[in-house]
Amino acid sequence: MVLGGESSGRNYVSYLTEMKRLEILTPPPSISSSLNPLGDSLQPILPFEIMEEILCRLPVKSLAQFCCVCKSWNSLISDRKFTKKHLYRSSMNPTRHRLIFSPSRFLHFVRTSFPHAFISNHVTEDTVRLDHPLNNPYSDSIIVGSCDGILCITINPHDIVLWNPSIQKSKKLPTLEEPSYIRDYFNHTVYGFGYDHVADNYKVIAVSPYVCEAKIHTLGTDSWRRINNFPYFSSEESGKLVSSTLNWFSGVSLNIISFDLVKECCQELSPPDYGGKHVIVTLGVLRDCLCIFSYGFTFSEIWIMNEYGNKDSWTKLFSVPDSFDLCTRVLYFYEDDEVVLEYNSNLTIYNYRNGASRSPDTEYNTRILEWMVPQRYIESLVSPCP
Repeated sequence: MVLGGESSGRNYVSYLTEMKRLEILTPPPSISSSLNPLGDSLQPILPFEIMEEILCRLPVKSLAQFCCVCKSWNSLISDRKFTKKHLYRSSMNPTRHRLIFSPSRFLHFVRTSFPHAFISNHVTEDTVRLDHPLNNPYSDSIIVGSCDGILCITINPHDIVLWNPSIQKSKKLPTLEEPSYIRDYFNHTVYGFGYDHVADNYKVIAVSPYVCEAKIHTLGTDSWRRINNFPYFSSEESGKLVSSTLNWFSGVSLNIISFDLVKECCQELSPPDYGGKHVIVTLGVLRDCLCIFSYGFTFSEIWIMNEYGNKDSWTKLFSVPDSFDLCTRVLYFYEDDEVVLEYNSNLTIYNYRNGASRSPDTEYNTRILEWMVPQRYIESLVSPCP
C-alpha cells in the first residue's frame, strides 16, 4: 500500500474515523486488549502500522482533534516515539515550517507559514495571532531560540518560558538570578536553547560574556547550574543551534565560540578565510549547517561549514550582487537554489544560480523594521512540560 501526500492522509483518516465510529476498526492487542469492543478475534481492516503511518503525516491541528476519536488513537498520538516520528516527518515537510514575528516589546505574536507563505496568494488565511501564557504588553520579551517546535522566550530578562505554540503548552523555568556584576550598558546576558541528544532532553544556557559567567538549566530540574571556565567573548546575538552545539560569533577573538550541550564545555572554531577583506559577520544556520554571512561596503558573501567543527569544510556558497548593498541576513533556503534575504529592511527571494530576485507575497514584507528578527520553528507535538 502506497501512502500519498497530506491530502491523501486526510482521506485515509476520514475513512479510519468512520470505521472507528462503526466499531469495525480495532487496535492490536499490543496497544490495549481492553479497547477492543468486539473481541480479540476481530482483525482490523487496516494494519495498525499503516494507521500509524497515516497519522504521523498529518498536521498537529488534525492530530489534536483525532485524539478524541478513541482511547487507542489518543494513546498513540501521545506516545513519545510517535511524537519523534511526527517531528521527523514535519522537519521534511516545508509547509510545517513556520515563521513567528513579534514587535520588539510586545508578546503579541503573529505566525505565518514559511516558506509556503512567500509563494502563496492566500497568506492571511494561514496567519494566526498568538499570545503565550506569560503575555504582558509592558514587558521586554525576546525569542532567543527554537528547537523541535519549542520556542524559548526571555522576559525582563530573568524570567524564561518554553512554549510550543502548535499545542499551546508552556513551561516557566526557575527565575535566573542576577549576575554577580552590576548591570550596565556593556554588561548583558545572551542565551541559547537546544537539545542534548545523549540525555534526550532540552537545555537553556544564559551567558554573561564580558565577565565569563554562564549558567545552564536542564528541562525537568528546578535550578540553574554554573558552567565554569566559560571564555570571554563579545556578542549580542542568541546562540545558533547546530548538532547539539550552541554557537556565538565573538567580536573579540573573531572566532566562533561553540558550546557543546552534551559535554557542557566550550571550544573555539576558526572562521573562513575572507581573503584579507574587512568584514562584518552575522552567524546563522542554513541546511542544518553553521553559516556565516559576511559583508562589507561593496560585497556580501555566504559561507557554510559543511562538516561541523572542520575548518577546511568552510565553503563560499555564493556572493550577493552589489545591488543588494543593504543585505544583512539570509533567513531560509529553498530546495531550488533560492534564498530568502533581508535586504533594505525588506524580505527578498534571490536565486543565486541565475541572479533573479522577487519579493515575497506577504503583507509583512514592507514592515520588517517593526518586527524583531523572525524566528523559524517547526510544527510539532513535542511538549515543554517534562
